[in-house]
Amino acid sequence: VRPGREVVGITVEPESALGRSATHRIAFEAEEAAFHNTKSFTMTLAIAAAAAGGIVGRRDLAPMAWIKRLAAAMDEVLAVGDEAFDALAERLAPARVNLLVARGHHIGVSCQAALDLQEGMCLAALAVPGGLLRHGPMELVRLPDSAVILMIPTDHMAATTLQAAADLLETGARVVALVEDGVS
Repeated sequence: VRPGREVVGITVEPESALGRSATHRIAFEAEEAAFHNTKSFTMTLAIAAAAAGGIVGRRDLAPMAWIKRLAAAMDEVLAVGDEAFDALAERLAPARVNLLVARGHHIGVSCQAALDLQEGMCLAALAVPGGLLRHGPMELVRLPDSAVILMIPTDHMAATTLQAAADLLETGARVVALVEDGVS
């Protein structure tokens, strides 16, 4: 960091190198829940959004509302029932390599999910932008110990992504599709 630059440090360790070198230090506590970075990642995103909003003078950003929506969504996901998660686990368990395919704002989700699978489960996981699937990554999912997880939003590319899923299934690939409401 160049001298004289403003540095906002968001950390659970105020005395870390980041904390000590920050012009503005935002410290928070995070007791880990599910695996290594669950709470700290969520809190870091919320604090980073709030800090960025403050720096640029935006008062219309609402990270607390985002966290509440996230909590409500988690409740909805958990209400699905164990049988759905068991089916997913059975489908993905034999895979040593997992490709998480996403587009748009879901690319960040796929990157974090890949990192979480690497850290928490010691699996080889790669985030793949949807537009690149039909190139090198398509060859990887043909391996018998691989799987592809497609995140499909309701948008103008949903039909194309569903076609890619169908094409993968025809080759015998292990495929899981996580779809938004409205995509069948």
